[in-house]
Amino acid sequence: MDSLCTLTIHKTPSPPSSSPTLLECVRWIAQLGGFLGRKSDGEPGVKTLWRGIQRLNDLSAMWQMLQVNSRPD
Repeated sequence: MDSLCTLTIHKTPSPPSSSPTLLECVRWIAQLGGFLGRKSDGEPGVKTLWRGIQRLNDLSAMWQMLQVNSRPD
């Protein structure tokens, strides 16, 4: 799921070669929930993380549907 978040946030066609840190993952999920990450914003809150997790869940469900539909018969 982390690679899906990376692809969505950074709009890249493939996941990064190295694994992201936990802090990077939390911030990416928070960005999906609306966190802007400005210098004075502090750390993301529970509500923002919850929204991000919900959006990531929707994205992963769509990813799975696309993978099933793109398989050759």
